[in-house]
Amino acid sequence: MVVREHQADTDDGPPMLAFEALTLAPFDLRLLEPSLLTPAEAAWIDSYHDKVFRQLSPRLEEQDAAWLRQATLPLRGM
Repeated sequence: MVVREHQADTDDGPPMLAFEALTLAPFDLRLLEPSLLTPAEAAWIDSYHDKVFRQLSPRLEEQDAAWLRQATLPLRGM
């Protein structure tokens, strides 16, 4: 992770910082218990997994991309 300045939608309030991932890898879905996550936390994981798939799958062979699709399924589908 790297810390970067966050570009807010408005100029209200103090400057903010945000984290940016330098590497992308899916969370192991077997280790997650969706019922323990808040809706915001589950949405963040789903969004991250979507980003992982979109950025990595074009670089993978078909079999590996299929594995990645399964590894990045949305939590609400679990």
